[in-house]
Amino acid sequence: MGCFTLAIGEGYMEIIESYIEGKLNNKKCDDGLFINEKFIAVIDGVTSKGKLLWNGMKSGEFAKEIIYKELDSLDEQIDAYNAIERLNEAIRKSYGDNYEIAKKQVEERISATIIIFSKFKNEIWIFGDCQCLVNGKYFNNPKVIDKILSEVRSLYIDLEMLNGKSEEDIRNNDTGRNYILPLIKETM
Repeated sequence: MGCFTLAIGEGYMEIIESYIEGKLNNKKCDDGLFINEKFIAVIDGVTSKGKLLWNGMKSGEFAKEIIYKELDSLDEQIDAYNAIERLNEAIRKSYGDNYEIAKKQVEERISATIIIFSKFKNEIWIFGDCQCLVNGKYFNNPKVIDKILSEVRSLYIDLEMLNGKSEEDIRNNDTGRNYILPLIKETM
């Protein structure tokens, strides 16, 4: 999980606070914060559902690294449409010989969601199911399927606990996530 708080004005950008935390003690975190003089971004590398490693990394972490490099090379005057095209193209190129595998096996795809602030454009761009708060106003880009699947997962866990599993059991083996994983793969 990553987030930041900014103070923004005409030609002015200051990071007040930033925070990032990985699922497993910050080791091999799929998420990241990108900061340079042109852009600030929170990158949420999609949790890997496949088995392939990309340069020794899971797909979400690798996506984050690709996006870091590409964001650093973007012209400050780029618009949202061209920025996402460049990021997508960088990811496409990174597949190399594994492109056909990723095309057929969606769980192996390199992917991330991202929210970008462009200093030059003074705009926030949301790609994927990210969210932000601007002057107290909440913006998000939810996927209906995520809400449905989270409710199914929650129900499954409730049933498991009614049948005697403990919270510790669920933490050690999230059977609710395992239950919805085939659906998650289908919706990718």
